[in-house]
Amino acid sequence: MILLYLLLGFAILYQLATYALVERFRKFELEPPASFKPDYAVSHLKTVHGRQPRSETNWRSYIDQDYRGEQEVVFTIGRLGDSSAELAREIQKTDPRVKVIEGDASGNGANPKVASMIQGYPHCTQPYILSTDSDMHAPPDYMDKIMSGFEDPKVGMVTCLYCIQRVNSPALAMEALSVLDFSTSVLVARAIEGMSFGLGANMAFRRDVLESIGAFGVLGDYLAEDYQLGNRITKAGWKVKLAGMVVEDVLPGMKLKEYLLHQLRWMRTYRVSRPAGHFSFIVTQGALWASLIVLLQGWTLSSAAAFLLWWRVRLGCTRHNWKVFGAVEADRWIGWLILKDYFYLILWVFSLVGDQVRWGPRLLKLYPDGRMKVLKRYDV
Repeated sequence: MILLYLLLGFAILYQLATYALVERFRKFELEPPASFKPDYAVSHLKTVHGRQPRSETNWRSYIDQDYRGEQEVVFTIGRLGDSSAELAREIQKTDPRVKVIEGDASGNGANPKVASMIQGYPHCTQPYILSTDSDMHAPPDYMDKIMSGFEDPKVGMVTCLYCIQRVNSPALAMEALSVLDFSTSVLVARAIEGMSFGLGANMAFRRDVLESIGAFGVLGDYLAEDYQLGNRITKAGWKVKLAGMVVEDVLPGMKLKEYLLHQLRWMRTYRVSRPAGHFSFIVTQGALWASLIVLLQGWTLSSAAAFLLWWRVRLGCTRHNWKVFGAVEADRWIGWLILKDYFYLILWVFSLVGDQVRWGPRLLKLYPDGRMKVLKRYDV
């Protein structure tokens, strides 16, 4: 029983650490402006697929930045007939910086995002490469903050945190809280060991550094290309820097099944990419230790106090972190954190075994080195 209380104490300290690190991030990185106004010439490689209500707003939040440097935008669409192509071409008509590359990129690898990146990369001509996802919305100072990271000549890659700030369903609330936990864990990892991985939604590179590790062409069959890119750049002697901002991840909605499948895929990917971090995850889960204390000890004064203390700290720290990261209605949706944490414990157990993951309409087999292959395609 003493061990359970010690584990619960560690989990509480972890939550307090995330609170402190998010506060430090807010004070010293998020709120201050970029250290200088960069003017590096950038090729923006934008992988797009599908068309959502806020797609144009999201894409233009990157394109219409007040940025001093030269910028070209390469929309790359890896599937013929994708609904995103029409919007990309509409933007191209009014902006000479925009290129639209559309084709069947499936032959470039099992990872459809990377396959699309491989298709578009030859059309990027500038010495700096920026890669961003289709469903991200950038803050007004995005380009200055991400590109100012290259002020340090030893930095080969700059990446940034992201957060789901707007929620419209319980499943999306749990997804948002899962993404938030991931983002705060990045701050913890940075504090302990530094950055040796990227966050795939937003990554910027020195072109020569990117090409020295084989660029995107060697990653077509990897599930976690962001981890691979950051890890390879670090091993090559360059730094990975976390930019002082949070980008909004815009999702129109999510069902419970989609949430569970997405998180299971993410957990199995994490197990392969960072096994030590994946296995140590369970130690930080106070919901498990607090619940075990109550189950084994009964509802006594000490067990009830431990259980209630955990949820007070957990809910309070998470609410604070979500608000700092831009949540619009954190107070309304924070209660779903309790269900999300118990779902997460179940998913973590399932993630320890099995080598198959569902990604959209495809069933994938995941190999120990992080590669994957398509086993089955479902009708959609």
